[in-house]
Amino acid sequence: MFDTTGLPIPENNRTGGRIQIRQLSRWFPNLPNNVNDVEVQRYARAYILQLLGGTLFTDKSNNLVHITYLQFFEDFEAAGQYNRGSATLAHLYRQLCLADDIDGAEIAGPVILLQLWAWDRLPFLAPITGNVLRDDIIPNEELFPPPPFGHRWKHALETTGTSMHVLTKYREMIDMQAPDE
Repeated sequence: MFDTTGLPIPENNRTGGRIQIRQLSRWFPNLPNNVNDVEVQRYARAYILQLLGGTLFTDKSNNLVHITYLQFFEDFEAAGQYNRGSATLAHLYRQLCLADDIDGAEIAGPVILLQLWAWDRLPFLAPITGNVLRDDIIPNEELFPPPPFGHRWKHALETTGTSMHVLTKYREMIDMQAPDE
């Protein structure tokens, strides 16, 4: 089977409609110099597929990505019009539903988004960020776009101790939240 990356995908590298992410990096290690536009697009599709399977649309296997995503990158002009944010959130919500099932024991998906949301909405869960001024982060901000949302916690995870047995405390804090919090 050939896909839009231009490579035959052998049956032994497929699990259902998914392929191993590490195979993509083996097949497309580095873009060679002096290649034509078609080859650049093939490498771009393989790289995008690695990003999708490794960060945004992860599953519990943590090493497979659906090849059906390739259909959305056959035309790069059209791909720029897709709302990947909504698709990513829909995937996360679906994974949350699966994890909440009576037999669910694990969660997949872009859980870093869930973590950042929780830190923003439930500040008592978040690490203490300190007083980091924007000028300390980007001294000449008119030259650069604002940093990503999660940047505020960049140095917050530096710790010298290990916190243990905090689940009970977190549950108490959540239970004590006021309606306006």
